[in-house]
Amino acid sequence: MSTLVSQCCVVGHTYASCLVGIIVPEFDELRKKLKKRSLDSLDSLTSSVSSVKEKKSSLISFSSSSLNISELTNTEICDIEKIKDIILEDIKSIGKEQNLKGFEQVKDIALISEPFTNENGLLTPSDKNCRPAIKKLYKDLYNELFNKLGQKIKEIQSDLKTLFLSCLNFFILFFMELTIFTSLTLEVKENHLAE
Repeated sequence: MSTLVSQCCVVGHTYASCLVGIIVPEFDELRKKLKKRSLDSLDSLTSSVSSVKEKKSSLISFSSSSLNISELTNTEICDIEKIKDIILEDIKSIGKEQNLKGFEQVKDIALISEPFTNENGLLTPSDKNCRPAIKKLYKDLYNELFNKLGQKIKEIQSDLKTLFLSCLNFFILFFMELTIFTSLTLEVKENHLAE
């Protein structure tokens, strides 16, 4: 596993051809790696961090060159797209080293700052991921990742639901007509016998 990842939950979907993951970064290791790569200033990470800068400007005064990654909260770090890309790149390179096939590799990830714990119900008593609870809590995030990759999960589920309901209606109508036909046939036979 990547040294930049503290916890993760990778999920596939029956109707998707790829895997996506929810990652809790190893924040201390991430900060060290960014500093080592001279990416520890906010400006060096991306130009799309203006929303983070705006949030921080209300809390502290800064010149754009002086804001450092160490001054950001874990949640704010998770909002920076470049950091997500760095972690995903690391995960993919490790996957290639391990000879994982393309379909075994995670295609996209989302970063979260809240760790999986027993207290929040996201770990089992034996400290394993409680996958049903994680999938339920982050269902919208997983669907967003799948949709971003062109995997139309909600539409497929919706289409299957529509197909299922159509088939169900067909069978209900079929059995109603069969019941009516059977009762009419019995009625005709009874009338014929009565004559």
